[in-house]
Amino acid sequence: PLTPFLGATVLSIGVANQSWEVMYLGRFVFGLGMESLCVAQSTILSDWFDGREVALAMGIRRGISVLGKVWNNIMSPIVANDGRRGGIEASFLIGAVLTCSNVVAAGMILVVDNNATKRLKRGEALQSMTDALLEYEDEDMEEIDVTASRRRGGDGED
Repeated sequence: PLTPFLGATVLSIGVANQSWEVMYLGRFVFGLGMESLCVAQSTILSDWFDGREVALAMGIRRGISVLGKVWNNIMSPIVANDGRRGGIEASFLIGAVLTCSNVVAAGMILVVDNNATKRLKRGEALQSMTDALLEYEDEDMEEIDVTASRRRGGDGED
């Protein structure tokens, strides 16, 4: 995810400086990173889900990607054509900032994936990555039940 962020940042710098060479470089780097990111996302999804779940997960990932493109096609001209909002430079800068959020999300996925992988290796999960991601230890669930009961006005000793 760092490569698309770097590419989007270079692209927005190129737009701000009206430099075609820098814009082309940024777009090239962005494209390289996004292709690699798509492969990595598919790999993670195939590790996390089994059987029919993989198809649904990949369909959802693809659908979200298409919705993002539609949103971009709607919002970019609005921001770019409004001088009060910073014009075209702001439009590209927003893209770079949103790509930065992709880096943060990838970091969170890395932590979750590593924790689930450790649970699988220790034998705490039943048999698949999905189980490792979704299972809670009994003690954790009991604590959640007690806390919820207390919030409802119970004594937690149900």
